[in-house]
Amino acid sequence: MANVGQIPALSDQQRNLTFIGCLLLALSMSAFGLSLANIQGAVLDSMNGAASFSLVTALGSAALCIMTPVGGSLMDLIGTKKVVLYFGAMVCICAILLAFTGNLFLYILLRVLLSGAQGAFASVPFIVLRKLFAPEKLPTYTGYLSGALAAGGFLGSWVAGWLLDHSMVGLASCFPAIFLAVGIFLMLKFGPEDVLNRSKKIDLLGVVILAVTLLSLVFGLNFGPTKGWTSPMVLLCLAGLVIGLIVLIWWEKKTPNPLIPLKLFHNKAYVILIVVSGLLVMYMTAINTYIPQALQKLMGQSAAISGTVQIPKTIVSIIVPGLAGAWVARSTNNFWKALAAAAVVLIVSCSLLVFIGPNMPLWFVITMVAFTGAADSFRTVSTVPAALSLLKMQDMGIGTSMIGFMISLSGVLASALYSIAYNTLVQATPGQRGLIDGIDTVLLISAAAALIALLLDVLVFRVIYPKALAKAKAENK
Repeated sequence: MANVGQIPALSDQQRNLTFIGCLLLALSMSAFGLSLANIQGAVLDSMNGAASFSLVTALGSAALCIMTPVGGSLMDLIGTKKVVLYFGAMVCICAILLAFTGNLFLYILLRVLLSGAQGAFASVPFIVLRKLFAPEKLPTYTGYLSGALAAGGFLGSWVAGWLLDHSMVGLASCFPAIFLAVGIFLMLKFGPEDVLNRSKKIDLLGVVILAVTLLSLVFGLNFGPTKGWTSPMVLLCLAGLVIGLIVLIWWEKKTPNPLIPLKLFHNKAYVILIVVSGLLVMYMTAINTYIPQALQKLMGQSAAISGTVQIPKTIVSIIVPGLAGAWVARSTNNFWKALAAAAVVLIVSCSLLVFIGPNMPLWFVITMVAFTGAADSFRTVSTVPAALSLLKMQDMGIGTSMIGFMISLSGVLASALYSIAYNTLVQATPGQRGLIDGIDTVLLISAAAALIALLLDVLVFRVIYPKALAKAKAENK
């Protein structure tokens, strides 16, 4: 965005209330994600749609991914305030409708629309943060946002589980809208004014091509294990994926207003950074979606109990980000160290959770999930500040949105890969054994992704970042 990088002349009260608005937006997004994930299995069972579990997760991730760069472009055209207002209102409406629907098709449609609308303003808290505080303070305040995400995750998971156990499924689907509504109000009332780029146009064809590509990926990988990899439908989807990727790259190079600006990918350090960040969030789909499945269907726990698993993680994710942010802010050399710490924590936690099953103690699951809160904290307080340090001033808005896009894309890929593993193994061995094999494999994939992230961080990013940082500083003088 045109005014990214400038600190507006706001009063302390305006700045603080705007920041609270950012915290509530972040909290509501994670609350929606975790609440819907925790009750998803039970809701689908009530609609005779248990077979759609992985598909719903994958489609939601795809919608979030598609709309993240669209939201970034809209911010330049109509401003962050209107993006938050329009798409925030859409989220609230979809959430309320979810509370009353009993139709499987309508439920899936509303879930997809809700996720897409969230994707449109997913980057807003981080972009607005850059307008409120000086660069050296970003790691600390980014840490606070990480804490809000964690708090929202706990509230979403635990409250939704409690409401489900007390037969209030409708309320469990829509209560995070309360936090979102207050956040929207604070952003509109006290947020900094936007400097708009009226000459910019939305790359509508790019949106269509990206949607076709991602949906081809989702449907192809989701139905491959059930319909067969040589079925006409699956082959058509895989062909759409390959052709879509080729056409997307060709079009984004050609259009004057690209949805995904490929020039950013000339910065190797930035590319490695967002790839590492994407790999480090792949585990979230496993923890947020498949762990509740394991707790409820393998360990016999209630939805409320599966929600309480997030409590220690929430505590860790509220305490650690501030400390981690203060440490990271001391030196740019701490960026790669923080990412390495996040990767190591995830490797250990996911590897040990691979043995989840009826005999695993609940306290052990809670402990391993809690450790992932530290990983989220180290990743969050390092990724955005490190990326901003590598970007030109005019690219900081879209560059921040691209981090959100990569994280969303990671969710799509993770959902697709997990769907293959889960659906294949569950169908190959019906019953408890198949569930154990499917969920364990999902967790093993998460650990492998974290290992790849660790290698890229230590062997590549650590080496090339200092030179890339020096170049970026020279260009921004």
